[in-house]
Amino acid sequence: RELTFDVYVRDVVTNALQDETLTVERRRRLIDLLAARRSQFAGDSRLRSELAATCIVECSDGVFRPAAEVYWPSEAVIAVLGRAVPQVQSVSITAARRELYSWLGVKESPAAADIRSRVQSLTAAGPTPESVRSITAIFEHLGESFSRATPRGNEMNHLRTYAWLPASDSPNRWHRPSELCATYRAYLFQSQAVFLAISDGIQRRSRDFIDFLGIRIEPEVNEVVAHLLKCSTENVQVNQEVYRFLSDNADAPQVQTLKGRPCLLIDNGYISPDQVFWGEHPFARYRFRLAPELRQFASLLIKLGV
Repeated sequence: RELTFDVYVRDVVTNALQDETLTVERRRRLIDLLAARRSQFAGDSRLRSELAATCIVECSDGVFRPAAEVYWPSEAVIAVLGRAVPQVQSVSITAARRELYSWLGVKESPAAADIRSRVQSLTAAGPTPESVRSITAIFEHLGESFSRATPRGNEMNHLRTYAWLPASDSPNRWHRPSELCATYRAYLFQSQAVFLAISDGIQRRSRDFIDFLGIRIEPEVNEVVAHLLKCSTENVQVNQEVYRFLSDNADAPQVQTLKGRPCLLIDNGYISPDQVFWGEHPFARYRFRLAPELRQFASLLIKLGV
């Protein structure tokens, strides 16, 4: 058959690139030849696959690797995949070689399979400050991907059931998403749940990803009730939004647990609803007048018997 350039590449160059004894200089010359004449075989997808599988990409550590294993140099890639990730040797790289590498499939952003491997490696042992920082970088990257309406869908499904996330009140192990709550409304039930130990800002930017993972955002009524009672027992000031939440859910049966128990924060202490009046009363220090800031939660107060 006629020895066209694409035939030469398939029969000679591809085999040569697979030869482990090929010197670095000869390998570089072949790569530069391919880069210079890529237009002559650019439409051949089969040949592209064959070339991409050879050790054709020169990396920053001096090793030549298949294109699918290599990334373009990027601080974002390093943040997600670590400094050991193979990167193109880009010092003095020619434009033609850059185009060749891109055509062969050198990656710009972290691939799902590489992220999975990185997560598994980081979580093989218990959390450390360094591994938590790395997991946070991965979470932030994936969160931004989802917020840009480019969800990875099935590629990331395993992260929904895998124990890979840090928790603020349980720092000695990794957690599954279903075990955690987002911090958006932690002030409502801070003492009753385990919260994701990633900054609030990252969580807010990652709302779509948090929903995808199944991390809980809203508290249950019983959790808010229990948090209020714990604050009362320990005489810790509760966030006023707790009363707003309970007022909005005043018909929930769990709210009745508060009747007859010190749960209304008045004058820096907790008072039982049956000791509180809406207006003036004749009972001196044994009864209390409702604090002005609590009057807006009438639905709750009526249920509790104020």
